[in-house]
Amino acid sequence: MKQDIPRGILCIVLSTLVLTAQDGMTKWLVESHHAGVLMFWRGLLAIPVAAAFHVMTGQRLSRLVSKKPGFTAYRSIMAGTCSMLVVLSFAYMPLADALAVIFVSPLIITALSAVFLKEPVGWHRWGAVIVGFCGVLLITEPGQAPLTWVILIPLGAAFTGALRDIGSRQLGGVDPPTTTLFWAMVASSAAGAVTLPFWGLTWPSPAEWGLLAVTAVMIAVAMWLIVLAFQMASGSAIAPYRYLSLIWAGLIGYAVWGDIPSETKLAGAGIVAASGLYIWWRETRLRAQQE
Repeated sequence: MKQDIPRGILCIVLSTLVLTAQDGMTKWLVESHHAGVLMFWRGLLAIPVAAAFHVMTGQRLSRLVSKKPGFTAYRSIMAGTCSMLVVLSFAYMPLADALAVIFVSPLIITALSAVFLKEPVGWHRWGAVIVGFCGVLLITEPGQAPLTWVILIPLGAAFTGALRDIGSRQLGGVDPPTTTLFWAMVASSAAGAVTLPFWGLTWPSPAEWGLLAVTAVMIAVAMWLIVLAFQMASGSAIAPYRYLSLIWAGLIGYAVWGDIPSETKLAGAGIVAASGLYIWWRETRLRAQQE
């Protein structure tokens, strides 16, 4: 596909808005149902949507079978675990706070790339990782309240999300993106099903069924917009716009729940975003020098 940077940026901006709005709906639903049951029902609804997207992009159903099933299974397990932890974090934290912590995932990818992908990680990137985690500490507002175990939930989501994305890089060019999306939805539903014997199965109301169906479609649409964005423009052109999710989350949190982040939390979120953007800027600059 021919490069079209403005449209690529538009697609990634829309994807952040759709995903964050879906997160807001999920946070509202988790007030009435536990995270596992939401994952179970949403995943079941999203599986046929992902299969439909697969066919709509011109792929045969047989291509839903991965060429690297081991890697796909690993990535799907990480995706399901990450999704579960994301939903759980919404149950215990304001939307913007949870997403700000989850956004340390790019920093964790930087650290883990040295281990899993054997990529050189210099002191610039290690420094950005350390600064980013300092931003997470600010989000917890040290001195205002004791640090609780709750912060481990979005950090776990960030860590498993990083492992998922590393798996995606290892699957790059092997399977169509819609194949990866399909199995991620299967894993999401399976992760929710595992919790049902312990937490129980609840039945959503008609209105909640409608919201679950909308979130299932929104996930598929957002992922498709991300695929289009990366087809239309380089990663270096669109990566910074993914941090718009933090702005959408703040606006949704204020409009729906009246959440107003303190100056300390805003500073922490800004540090996390700045650290991720610094790594993006430096890697883009180094690639340009090598070409």
